Amino acid sequence: MLRMHRMTRLVVVTLACIGLLITPVSAHKLLEPDWSMDELVQEVHETFLGGTVPAEKMTGNVREFHMYIAEIEHEITEGVTVTAWAYGLEGEEATVPGPTLRVKKGDLVRIYLSNRHDQPHSLHPHGITTVDVLNDGVPHTSGAYIMPGETLMYEFVAQESGTHAYHCHVQTSVHQDMGMYGGLIVEEDEPVVWDREYVAIIDEWDTRRDPTNAAEIPEYNYYVVNGKSGTSVPDFLILDGEVGRIRLINMGFQSHALHLHGTAFVVTHKDGYQLPAPYRGDTINIAPGETYDVLVQGRDGVFPWHDHNSLAATDDGVYPGGMLMHTVGSPEVRFNPAYDPPRYAIEGHVHDGDATRAQYGIVDLDEEGASDHEHEMEDRGTTPQPIEASSSDGETALVSETSGRTAPAVARVPMAPMEPPEIVKGAADVKSGIGPAQPFDPVAPSPTIQGEVVEFTLEATRATLEVAPGDVREVWTFNGSVPGPTLRVNQGDTVRFTLINKDPEMAHGLDFHAGQMDPGIYHQAIEPGESITFDWVARYPGVFYYHCSADPVIIHIANGMFGTVIVDPPGYQPADKEYVLVQNEWYRSNNDLDVLLEEKPVAAAFNGVPAQYVDNPLTAVAGESLRFYVVNAGPSDFAAFHVIGGIFDRVLFDGNPRNPQFGVQTVTVPPGGAVVADMIVPDPGDYPVLSHLMSSATKGALGILHVTGD
Repeated sequence: MLRMHRMTRLVVVTLACIGLLITPVSAHKLLEPDWSMDELVQEVHETFLGGTVPAEKMTGNVREFHMYIAEIEHEITEGVTVTAWAYGLEGEEATVPGPTLRVKKGDLVRIYLSNRHDQPHSLHPHGITTVDVLNDGVPHTSGAYIMPGETLMYEFVAQESGTHAYHCHVQTSVHQDMGMYGGLIVEEDEPVVWDREYVAIIDEWDTRRDPTNAAEIPEYNYYVVNGKSGTSVPDFLILDGEVGRIRLINMGFQSHALHLHGTAFVVTHKDGYQLPAPYRGDTINIAPGETYDVLVQGRDGVFPWHDHNSLAATDDGVYPGGMLMHTVGSPEVRFNPAYDPPRYAIEGHVHDGDATRAQYGIVDLDEEGASDHEHEMEDRGTTPQPIEASSSDGETALVSETSGRTAPAVARVPMAPMEPPEIVKGAADVKSGIGPAQPFDPVAPSPTIQGEVVEFTLEATRATLEVAPGDVREVWTFNGSVPGPTLRVNQGDTVRFTLINKDPEMAHGLDFHAGQMDPGIYHQAIEPGESITFDWVARYPGVFYYHCSADPVIIHIANGMFGTVIVDPPGYQPADKEYVLVQNEWYRSNNDLDVLLEEKPVAAAFNGVPAQYVDNPLTAVAGESLRFYVVNAGPSDFAAFHVIGGIFDRVLFDGNPRNPQFGVQTVTVPPGGAVVADMIVPDPGDYPVLSHLMSSATKGALGILHVTGD
């Protein structure tokens, strides 16, 4: 709970800011849109309203797909099988997801769908707008249910190129959740310039759900990519120097923050439409029903791509698993760690008799020796497993092995070879008299002069921190503060990083989102008394997150082991004032996996301490340029950054100058993501700075920006 006088002041300040909104407009220059409303309305009429396209208007070929619906037994991962409702092509087995339907823009598409199940079904072409009501596949508007034993033909002209999907629209929350979905790709007129292509459909699964209880509210315990979870998810093979196009589709009912290690991706399309300004990032939030197309550059090594909400990286509460993909740079190198990772069971997520528990020999955490149980991960082979697309005659064509094409230069970043890290053993410190954490300075470090090598050292230590009035905890830190110190460098600088583990009890490591490096080598955890040193190059400009990489990652983040890296682009122009704000959550217990995976934080904070900038406001002068570097450490909640009474003149997602948006009121920042938010400081007064996810603001993710007139 916050102190009463803090809440009183917040109410007063909020009312004062609302008063500012109704006062005469200040002399500050207003943003002017580069479009008129008339032009926008005309564009909607001409481009986005769709309208049924008659079959005779096709400009391509007739593409026919003969499909059926059946109940199947589907294996999510080894030893875990569920009953699913699925689509299949005639002559082939039904699968989850259903077969990818691939056509060209202008084709006349006919889908003959036979229902061999005991429930009514349909097929909705998600993302296709040029259809009539009957062919839209929504029976509660058309009455066109496909009853058991019946066949219905859907027909439409594929006018909307891009990445789309299809799914059953009968009792959608049940039928889609039972596996009734697939990819629908309408190939563009533009030439193919990437080297390999994959379709990745993400979803959640409740393995306790079956036809007898399908109408009950699900409790998801598996998170899948193309129907598979964890070590059963096929790798994305993109050779070193190649560019891969990955079509992301969310057919689940939860949003997911997908974070790619080792490189950045370029986002080119959303919901099938080409973006007017493609942008770079390493974390993308994809909501239910959304699709994104991204370009990824291949490089040597194995690099994870996973949901940064850590629960979705588990198999029935066992980490690692779940929505865990990998990009690999060589067909000879597959995801097969050389170590035996510990598998942690979480009470309430792993169930007695469940195949996961039996497979991994899991015992409860509170039993002696539980943390020592290990699972020998099986080699998943060396044969690439491409996504398949089905042709009209039922034959299967590989769509991931295209080669011999020139990739766009924008996605290519030259990678210099890296020297392996040096690990040095030393005497571990003895735990005695943990002192209080050092205060974190929110003022961003000044820009630096570009040099060949920037040395940056972090020490993993423990400290005490009052995370709420009367709630003093032992926290895990980098250099004694939460967050850890901010690193600021220039694009192209080499960072010589050293981590010294002074924690007397456990291993720690470091994951730099700003770097591109093999996590199996450079993110490894080191034991107490050891140190690790290695170089990496800051190739991408922006603001990035760093955090401890030791398993379970969610516990190390939840205990305070995170910080910020700022990489300035060439010709960087600093603002008059710059602040670093790292949002995080505190839980009833930061060491209890069960508590963390419930995702019910008791407090939220900017820079470690809830509401600390209410009593000690951030300051600025009216008319100044103000820059916020906002990082979401999570580990699980989204941030919705907002200044009451202000508008952000410009927002850069991940801080990259290529990712601008203008005139923004609230900025969504996923766990593991970051933004740069610029504004001209408004008139004198007190302006609340908060997460507009009001549960987080109420729990402490708020502060005050105190503006003076001189």
